[in-house]
Amino acid sequence: MLGFKKIDAKLLLFAFFVLGFSCLTVQTLIIQEAIISFLGNELLSALVLGFWLVLVAFGSWWLAKKLECFEPVEILIFAHVFISFSLPLGILFLRLAKNLFLINGQMPDFLVALGAIFFILLFFCPILGVFWTIGSRLYCRIKNSSAALTKVYFWETLGYIFAGLIFSPLLLATNDFFLFLFIAVLNFISVLFLSLRFGRKMNRFKVALLVLLIFFLGTAVFNKNLADKFVGLRFKNQILLQNINSKYGNLAATQWFGSKQVNFFQNGALLGSDEEREFNEQIVHLSLLPIPEIKKVLLIGQGFNGALSEILKYPVEKVDYLELDPKLIELARKYLSSDLQNALKDERVEIIFQDSRYFLNHSRGKFDAIILKSPPPSSLLFSRFFTQEFFKLAKEHLSKDGLLSIYVSFSPDYFSPELVNFSASVYQALKQNFFQVKVVPLSVNLFLASDSLDLEKEKIVSRFNSLGLKTDFTTPQWLIYHLGNDRLKQINQLVSAAPTMFNRDFYPSAYLFYNLFYLKQFYPCLTGLFSFLGHLSPFCFLLFVALFLLFCFKKPFEKTLPFLTALPDFTLLGLEIIFIFCFQIFYGYLYYYLALFIASIMVGLALGVLGARKIKTEVKKRHLSLIFLGFIVLELVFVVCLRVSFKLWLVFPLLSGVLAGLEFVFANSLYLRDGREQKTGVIYAADLIGACLAAVLIPLFFIPFFGVYQTLFFLVGLNFLPFIWLNFKKV
Repeated sequence: MLGFKKIDAKLLLFAFFVLGFSCLTVQTLIIQEAIISFLGNELLSALVLGFWLVLVAFGSWWLAKKLECFEPVEILIFAHVFISFSLPLGILFLRLAKNLFLINGQMPDFLVALGAIFFILLFFCPILGVFWTIGSRLYCRIKNSSAALTKVYFWETLGYIFAGLIFSPLLLATNDFFLFLFIAVLNFISVLFLSLRFGRKMNRFKVALLVLLIFFLGTAVFNKNLADKFVGLRFKNQILLQNINSKYGNLAATQWFGSKQVNFFQNGALLGSDEEREFNEQIVHLSLLPIPEIKKVLLIGQGFNGALSEILKYPVEKVDYLELDPKLIELARKYLSSDLQNALKDERVEIIFQDSRYFLNHSRGKFDAIILKSPPPSSLLFSRFFTQEFFKLAKEHLSKDGLLSIYVSFSPDYFSPELVNFSASVYQALKQNFFQVKVVPLSVNLFLASDSLDLEKEKIVSRFNSLGLKTDFTTPQWLIYHLGNDRLKQINQLVSAAPTMFNRDFYPSAYLFYNLFYLKQFYPCLTGLFSFLGHLSPFCFLLFVALFLLFCFKKPFEKTLPFLTALPDFTLLGLEIIFIFCFQIFYGYLYYYLALFIASIMVGLALGVLGARKIKTEVKKRHLSLIFLGFIVLELVFVVCLRVSFKLWLVFPLLSGVLAGLEFVFANSLYLRDGREQKTGVIYAADLIGACLAAVLIPLFFIPFFGVYQTLFFLVGLNFLPFIWLNFKKV
C-alpha cells in the first residue's frame, strides 16, 4: 500500500482527537440550530441524535466497505476537508429551509423539519463513520495488532472530553463564524500533518481549499454586519436588532419590517412582544382579584412585558420577580416603553435570577399569590413546573388564603381527547395539593388553585371597582362574562372527570399528552400507534429480546456478538438521558453543568478503555457478562438514590462510562480474533445503532409512557437477559 509505512501513528491519533472534537461540536450546533429553527424539544433533539448515530453506523459499516479500494490517507484527508466545509453550509441550509418551507407564526410541520435535518446529516455523518473504520484499520495495521484499536477509541474520547469542556465558553464569547473557524483550523492542522507526511499534489489542493475557507471565516469573525445577517436568516421578514448567546440559550430581539413592535425570542420560540397588555391584564387580574388582601407576590418568568406593571396596580408591599436569564432583562430594558421600564425599577420589585424550583427549595418566604408564566410542558425540562411535586413546593410558600396561578395552551373551540387529557393531567396534579381548583378558559386554560378560592363574579367585580383598577381590556363586563359562561362549566367538568394520570416529576404525563396533540395535527395515524404501544407493558419489549436470544442460542457466538454489544450502549445513552432528566428535576436548569455531564461520561469511557488494556489475561465471554452485571448493579443503586439522595450525580455518569469503555474493548477483542481485522467497524456500528435506539426510544416513548422507575427496571431486565445468556452459552 503506497505510503503505508511512512505514516506516523501519532498523527493518526491526533486525527482521531480532531474527529472526536469535531463530532461533538458539530452535533451540538446542529441540535441547537434544529431547536431554534424548528421550535424543537426532546422529540426533535432525540430524532436528530438518532439520525446522527445510525448514519455514522451506516458509514462505518457499509460505506467503508465500498471505499476500501481507495488510499486510506486520502480518505482521511478528504473527510477533514469535508467536515470543515459541511458545518457552515449545513447551518446555512437549516436557516434557509425554515424560511423556504415554514410560515411565520405557524406550528412547524414535523416532517419538513425532519426532512431538512436528515438531508444535512445524510451528507455529513456517513463520512465520520468511514473516517473511524478506515483510520482505525490503518492504525491497527501500523501497530500490527487489533488491540491497538483501544488507543484509537481513547484518543477520539479525549477529543469529545475537550469539546465538552470548552464548547459552552466558546459559544458564549464568540459568534457562529468563530466556531466554524475553530473547527476548520483544527482539521487544517491534521490535514497539514497528513499531507506533509504523505506528500502528494492532490493533497495540496485540498490544503489550499481549507486555507481559503479559513481566510473567509477569519474575515467573517470580525465582520459584525455579516455575522448579524447570518443569524438574521432565522427570522423571516424581520430585522434583527440584537442577538445574544447566554448560559441558558440564544436570545434575540427583532422588529417586523414597517413596524415598531419589538419581538423577543428565546431559543427560537417567541417569548412575546415589547408590550402584551391584553393577555397580561387577563392573567394577572383573574389571579389577584380572588385574594382578599395582597401584600407579597411571586412572579415566575416573563414579567417584563406587562405582567409586572399590572401587579403593581395593587397595593402590594413586595414583588419577587424570578427570571432565569439576566441577559433577557438586559436585552428587554433596551426596547421596552418607559412605563414598563419603570415597573422593573420600582422599589417594591426585587428581580431574582434563579431557577424557580431552586428558589422555592431554598427560600423561606411566604406569598399571597404565585403567578407562573412558563412555556407549556412541551418538553421534559418545562414539564417539571407543572407536576404534583412542584405544586406541593409552591403551596408551602403560600399564605393561608394564598393562590397559585398557572396557564397552559388550549383550543377554546375544539376539545380533542389529547388536549383534554393534557389539561386534566395538570388539573389532577393541582388537586393533589389544593382543595379548590378552577379552570378559566381564555385563549389559554388559566388554572387557579387555593384552599379557599371564591370566584363568585359579583365579589370579583366589587373588588375590581373598590380597588379602582385602571385597565384597557379587563372590565367588569368582561369579568362577568368569563366567570359565568357555559364554557367555564364545561371545561371544568371535562378535566375533573377525565380518567388520566396526574403529572409527576418521574411520570411526565402532561409532556406525553402535549406531544400527542402536536403529532395529531400532522400525523393522526402516528398518534394512534403511540397510544396503542403505550398500553403495552415495557416487559413486552423484554420478551422480544428474550425470544431473539433464544433463537440465537445455537448460532455461532461471533454472529450474535454485535447484537449483544449494542445493548450496553443502549443502556449507556438511556441512563445518560435519565441522569440529565433527573438532574433538572432536582437542581434546575442543566446549562451550567452540561459540560460536566459530558466530560464525566467521556472520562469514564477513557478510564474504561485504559483499564481494559491493563488486563493481561485473554478476554473471554465472562468478561463481557460482568459488564452486564455491572450495569444491573448501577441501575439498582441509582433507583435507591432517587428515593434517598441525588447528591452523587456525577458518579453515575462516570461509572456508566467506565462500563461502556470496558465493553467496547472486550467486544472488539472477542470479535476481531482469528484474523477479523478487516471488520473493525462492525462493533463500532453496533454500538452506534444501540445508542441510536436509546436516543429515540427513551425520551420519546419509555419515560413519557412508563415513567422513570419502570424505564430503569426495563434497563435492568435488558442487561439481565444477556447476562444469563452469556453464562449458559457455550463458545
